[in-house]
Amino acid sequence: MGGPAFNTEFRSTLQGARDEASALGHGHVDTTHLLLSVMRRPSAVLTELLNSLTVDPSNLAREAGSALQNHHAPPVSDIGFPYTGPAKKALESAMDEARQLRHAEVGPEHLLLALLRVGSPADCLILSRAGITLDKTRAALSQLRPPTLQRPISRGWMIALPLSLTLPVSVLALLVAIVALVVVLTR
Repeated sequence: MGGPAFNTEFRSTLQGARDEASALGHGHVDTTHLLLSVMRRPSAVLTELLNSLTVDPSNLAREAGSALQNHHAPPVSDIGFPYTGPAKKALESAMDEARQLRHAEVGPEHLLLALLRVGSPADCLILSRAGITLDKTRAALSQLRPPTLQRPISRGWMIALPLSLTLPVSVLALLVAIVALVVVLTR
């Protein structure tokens, strides 16, 4: 089974980050472009989350935009707007956040959590100045969006077992075969 699916708002946020990078003449999408897009285009859930944290997204967008004005980036290339390593890490982290919260879809709110976890120092400074912390934001999101899945989604080829033990499918199949063989031999 794959990971949680990106919802429409998340995909819109990613397109917005590419648009922000393009408008600034940057040749890549970095975590601060993601933060700027999240704050300029907050989804309904993210707006409710930010309201519960008493945060104005337009102020955060202004700060992220200012940080990007001083951002030195290579010019736009023919290959579009590749994501930097940290931006890719943030996208993976957003999927992990949705998994941990047992949400079936990844939204901009998960990307905000990811940026708190793995964003650049500038991103973290912007968010911390507004009083946004990882623990506070995760707790508020848990209140707004209860789990939609009974169990967390496994990470593709891995199967989650009790006691946080995770084994590859092939090892699990081997263990089942050994147990079956032992049962047959002991009869």
